[in-house]
Amino acid sequence: MSVVISPAVAVPNPRCGALSIRQFGDVQVTRARQPVALPASKRTRALLDFLVVTGTAQTRQSLCDLLSDGPDDPRAALRWSLTKLRAVADDDAATRLEAEP
Repeated sequence: MSVVISPAVAVPNPRCGALSIRQFGDVQVTRARQPVALPASKRTRALLDFLVVTGTAQTRQSLCDLLSDGPDDPRAALRWSLTKLRAVADDDAATRLEAEP
């Protein structure tokens, strides 16, 4: 059971352009040079940043351990964050956030 965000790739569909993630300072995401709204949750933004920086698959348990500071159900919190991040990372042309059950 792992989660990974694949590298941004340019795609020919003009509606869905390339994804760019700037990590210096505040995390900023653009798609086709247009800003993408990020979730308000700092934890979810940190998860995005962590997945991009590591560039490798992470187990759900390791992500729960990393991001959990006491919620009742860390796996549910992770699922919620991944749902929010799919709206940021994925588009019609590419699925960049991949999660195995």
